[in-house]
Amino acid sequence: MRHSLWILNSTLLILLIIVLTYIIFSQQALPEREDIEPIPYTKPLRAKVSEVNIRKIYEDDLFGTYIQEISMPEQTNDLPNFPTPPTPRIAQPLVWPKPQFLEPLSVSLKGIIIIADDQIRNSAIIADKKTNRENTYHVGDLMDDAQLLKIFNNKVVFLRSNGQEEVIYLRENDAKLDPAYTVAEGWQDVIRKIDTYVYQISPRGFAQRVLNLADFIDLVDITTVYSNGISIGLRVGRAPDMSLAAALGLQSKDIIVAINDTPMDDTANRFEIYKEVIATPSGDSVNVKLMRDNQEYMIQYKLEEFRKADATEQKIAGESSTQALSKHPTDRQINILKEHHEFAPTIDEIRRRDRAHMMQADPGSESVHSQFGG
Repeated sequence: MRHSLWILNSTLLILLIIVLTYIIFSQQALPEREDIEPIPYTKPLRAKVSEVNIRKIYEDDLFGTYIQEISMPEQTNDLPNFPTPPTPRIAQPLVWPKPQFLEPLSVSLKGIIIIADDQIRNSAIIADKKTNRENTYHVGDLMDDAQLLKIFNNKVVFLRSNGQEEVIYLRENDAKLDPAYTVAEGWQDVIRKIDTYVYQISPRGFAQRVLNLADFIDLVDITTVYSNGISIGLRVGRAPDMSLAAALGLQSKDIIVAINDTPMDDTANRFEIYKEVIATPSGDSVNVKLMRDNQEYMIQYKLEEFRKADATEQKIAGESSTQALSKHPTDRQINILKEHHEFAPTIDEIRRRDRAHMMQADPGSESVHSQFGG
C-alpha cells in the first residue's frame, strides 16, 4: 500500500517539475511602452540602378528601323547674300513647221455597199491604178500608207501616215456638192448681208450646200458651253473668212443663247428649235440671240430666195459705171481699175489651185480626190 502511494507521489512530482520548466522557458517578455508622439518620416533609400545607354541600343537596331537624327546647323544672325539673278534671254518666236502634204493615192472609187448605218459592215470597191486591180475594203483596212477611216454613201475617207485626211468621191458631182469643196467659193450665192444685224438666206441654196445638221455643226464649229456646271448655250469655235460662220455674221467665241426666244440650254430645246427652223416657210425670219464680249446681240435671218434680176441689175450697174468711167475718169477711178485688172488673175489662179487640190489630175477618172490637212 505504501509502495503504491510512493509511486503516485513521484509521478506527481515529476509532472510538477515539467510544468514549471515549461512555464519558465515559455514565458515572453512584455513589450515596452511606446511614446504617443509621432516620429519624423525619413524617405527610404532607393537602391542605385545601373545606368544603361539606350541611344546605343537604338543605333544597333537589328530591324533597321532606326533613323539617325540630322543635326541642324546653328542659326546665326548673318543672312546669306542674295544670289545674282540670271541674265534675261529674249525668247525666240515659235516657228511652226509647214505641213507636208503627201501625193494623192493613185486609186479610184468604183462602188460603195451600204448596209444600214453600220460603218463596220459597209464596204467600198476601190481600184488601184498602178496594178488595175479592184478590191473590197472595209473600215480599218490599210492601203499603202493610208487607213480607211469612214465609208459614206458617196465617198470614202482615208487617214494618211502624216495625219492628213484624203477623201475619194464616187462621182465628180458629189465632190461639187460637198460643203468642204464649195467652201472655197464662199457663201455669197447663199447668204447676203442686208443690214448690220440682218441677213438674207436662200433656203434652196442653203439646203444644197448644208445637207444635214451634222454638216452645219461641223461648218460652224459649235460646241456646248457651260457656266458653273450648267449649260447656257452653244459657242462658235473657228470663224475664219469665207466660212459659213463668218457669212452668218458670227464671230469666234460667240455664244448662241436662244433662237426664236427658245433657250439653247438643253438637248430637248435644241431639237425643237431644229424642227422649227427646218419647217420655217420662205418669207419668214429666224431670230438668233447671242452673247459677244458680255454684250447681248440679236441677228435676224430672212429666209427668202434671191431675185433672178439681181444678176441683171448688177450687170447693168457695172456697164453704167464703166460708161461713167470712160466719160469722166478720175485718178482714183483709174487706180481702182488698174488694181482690179492686176488682182483678177491672182484670184483666178488661187481658185484654179484650190480646184486642183480637190479634183483628180486625170479628167477621165471616175473619182475625185480632196485633201485636208490633219
